[in-house]
Amino acid sequence: MKKLNILLLILTILLCFKIFVIKKIIEPQKIIAFSYFGNKEKFLIGLLRNVRIIPEIYGPDYMIRIYTDEVIKEVEHLPYVQVILVQGESVFGIPLENIAPTVWRFLPILDPNVIEFHSRDLDSLPSIREWKAVEEFVNSNAIFHIMRDNRAHSAPILAGMWGAKPQENHRFLQALMKPLFLSALESPDRYTDQILLAKHVFPYINGKTLAHDSYNCVQLRINETKGFPSERLEEPMNFVGSVQDYFAEPMMQVCPPPCRRNPDWKYC
Repeated sequence: MKKLNILLLILTILLCFKIFVIKKIIEPQKIIAFSYFGNKEKFLIGLLRNVRIIPEIYGPDYMIRIYTDEVIKEVEHLPYVQVILVQGESVFGIPLENIAPTVWRFLPILDPNVIEFHSRDLDSLPSIREWKAVEEFVNSNAIFHIMRDNRAHSAPILAGMWGAKPQENHRFLQALMKPLFLSALESPDRYTDQILLAKHVFPYINGKTLAHDSYNCVQLRINETKGFPSERLEEPMNFVGSVQDYFAEPMMQVCPPPCRRNPDWKYC
């Protein structure tokens, strides 16, 4: 009887542990995604800065997911960082090693456990301005989020400045993203990611998107396009998507009146 009780206790502990592990695996996740490849020395500093700053800006509910072709010892021990090695992984039957690395970071949109996804660039840093726009998207009914915050942001969707709520419409997103990933086999162009987003995503998301746009809100208007919810500060790296440079001159270009959230915000 004593041995039976011990055995039952062990089985109970194992069952509880299994339930805990399963819960951790399927727990809904909010993901900020990056691709890390190529000249890794150039982007390692940006990666480490992002890993340090993102929790401060986005808070503890967000995970950082990095798709890469090698182990990143500097961050793999952090509980809020997921390093995904692409070797042996595939999407729609295509080995990830065979597609443009810049689109690896789009993969969370297909993950059934991801409820919120944001694609970002390693050479940029998050900011309060960015977070306030993301927060407005999160609290909206939109499935997709697009940000453009510079006159040069003339692409319909910037590859490091968009996001989605995948669980809002998983089947639709699977169908939407499949042609994009299949096409990523064919084009080694530097802007492959943005070209594919413009071709395979942008034409199909009107009515499902919140766009924040400071300069091209008329030319690239989508159903719900707004100015950013915070006024631009006169400081380095003062636009979303700016390259990391703490000594850069502030970008202070007058915003067109239709792109201003507040009519008095000349530099919106």
